[in-house]
Parts: sequence; structure tokens; C-alpha cells
Amino acid sequence: MWFLLILVIAILIGLLKYRETFVIKYGNPFDDEDLLSFDRGAKGTRIFSTTPDTCPSTKSDLDAGLCYEPCQDGYHGVGPVCWANSVNVGIGLVLQPRSCEDSGFRGYEDWGLLCQNPIRAVDCKFRGLFNECWPGLVGGEIGAKQLTCDNYGDRDNVDALCYKRCPKNLPNRVPGMPYLCFEGSRGLSYGRGVGEIPPIMRFGE
Repeated sequence: MWFLLILVIAILIGLLKYRETFVIKYGNPFDDEDLLSFDRGAKGTRIFSTTPDTCPSTKSDLDAGLCYEPCQDGYHGVGPVCWANSVNVGIGLVLQPRSCEDSGFRGYEDWGLLCQNPIRAVDCKFRGLFNECWPGLVGGEIGAKQLTCDNYGDRDNVDALCYKRCPKNLPNRVPGMPYLCFEGSRGLSYGRGVGEIPPIMRFGE
């Protein structure tokens, strides 16, 4: 009986103090929690609350007046959709060709994107009736240079373009949009279900 009376008095005091939202929480002082708190952000277990802080624990994310399931780590909610926390690392740059030597064509001539083995004449001497070697030309083989991002420094080859590397806290690239880096594993977004209207009052968690 006394507990209910104290609870009612605490509710009235809280409503007068906070006007819009009222929350009562209890906590364990040994875990650095207040024994009794009226702060929405305080640690502890909710005893009673009024709107809008009345979402159930399974749908504790209040957005635009509705209660939704919390998003996974690395995502933030906007209505019924969880979007990846991402960062734009900028546009991709065109791959640059390596030198002929670095592309495996040592001694070849540089022809821009191609390398050609120099054409040279070979002077052979008569070696017998069935083993003759006539003067002629050798070389002329052409090879394509390897394309790389090495000249740009800290970049990765993604879809034949050079993009800045993703930061360590956002290591993944969004499929089809390699300029966006994110942390999650469910792509750029995913649905989190339909929102629920929060009740006016709620007892407990």
C-alpha cells in the first residue's frame, strides 16, 4: 500500500517536473546505477513511463512516433528501413599502365599501352646442304602492359577503377557502389518490419 502511494506521488512530481515525458527507473547502486531515477537516459530497469517513452523492449527504437525493432550494429533506422552507416570515399580513377619491364616484357619498346619486341635482322651463315639459315628478321611480338593502381598510392582496384581504401571501421564496399564503405553484412539497407503505435503509459520493460 505504501509503495503504491509513494509511486503515485513520484509520478505526480515527475509529471509536474518534466511535463511531456515521465520515466521511473530503479537500478543497482553497486553497478553504478541510481536506486531511483527519473532520467530517460539513466541506467536501470524501467518501472513506469509515459509516452513517447513507452515502446516495448522488442521494438525499443522510437522513430516518427512509431516503435520499431532496433537496427543491427552498423545500421541506423529511418522508419521501417535500416540503412548502413556509410562513408563516401570518392570517385574511382582510371587504372594506370605499368612499365614494359614491370609488366614482364624486358627489352621491349614502349608503345603506350603496348610493348613490342624490337624487330632485328639475323645474319646466318651457310651451314650445310640440309641445315641452311637465311638472313631474315626476328622479334616484333607485342604484349599488353599490366594496369594497376600503384601510381595512386592508397587505392584498391575495384571494377577496373582505383578507389580509395575503406577506413578500418567501415571495411566493406556496397555492392554496385564501390565508392560507399560500410560496416554491416546485409548490404546497403534491409527492412525491420512495421512500426507499432506506442501506448500512452507503460508499466515495466
